[in-house]
Order: sequence, then C-alpha cells, then structure tokens
Amino acid sequence: MKYIFVIIFMFLGYVLYAQKANSVKTYDTLYIYFNHGKGQEKFQEHIKSSDNKSNDAYYIYFNENKMNYILLGHLIVDNPEVRHAKKSFLRKNKNKIIKASKLREYDLKEALSIIGSKIVYIIDEEDFHNGDILLREVRTGSSLNDFEM
Repeated sequence: MKYIFVIIFMFLGYVLYAQKANSVKTYDTLYIYFNHGKGQEKFQEHIKSSDNKSNDAYYIYFNENKMNYILLGHLIVDNPEVRHAKKSFLRKNKNKIIKASKLREYDLKEALSIIGSKIVYIIDEEDFHNGDILLREVRTGSSLNDFEM
C-alpha cells in the first residue's frame, strides 16, 4: 500500500512539473530566477559612467565541462529595460518565473524552446534590497550555433 502512494505521489509531481514548463511556454514574457547555484555564473564588466552601469553576462551550464550553455546578456549598448518591483512581484507572477536550476533539468534544446523568442528578464538574487528587486531585460544566446528560434 505504501508503494502505491509513492507511485501516485511521483506521478502527480511529474504531471505538475510538466504543466509548469508548458504554462511558461504560453507567456510572451519570461522571468528567470538566478540564484548563483550549481551550473550558474555571472560575469560583470563595469562601465565608467556617472551612474555606475555594468554589462552583465549570466551563464546557465548544462554539463560539467561548460560546453553547453545558455547566455543571458544584459548589455548597456542594447539599452535594455531595467525595472524595479516589490518582492510581492515574485508571488504575483510565479507562473511566469522559472528558476535557472529548473532549466538545467532539461537538455539545452528543450530549455531554448521554453525560452523561445520571449522577452526575458533576469531576477538576480543578489539584486534583492530592502524588499525591492531589480528586473533586468536580457538577450538570449547559446552554445548551439545552429539552433533556430
């Protein structure tokens, strides 16, 4: 009897997880929660200016040798949108938010199909200050040169 409950629980978890990925695909805007965990790196290049801006590159790696990755670039040259929001934004938009660690559970092509041609924002855990969060618009790239979106 115990095994039946375990199997049912695992099946429900799989169904709910699959629904999360499919529901994210339906939105035109996607928010990727970046917590600097395993397989995630951020590189910053500070620009000398009065407002202390920086170019940021967020990498999500799909294997240990870092050959397969998604690059999310916040480049000042592109004039990306930067928005401030209250922490309640996370709760209100939880269906549009996917964690970078969850993207790593897919293979690279599946993760890119989830991102698709959406408007993508990074929610960087380092940008949480006094109940406010910073949403940075990013451009998407990957290690697959032949992938077409």
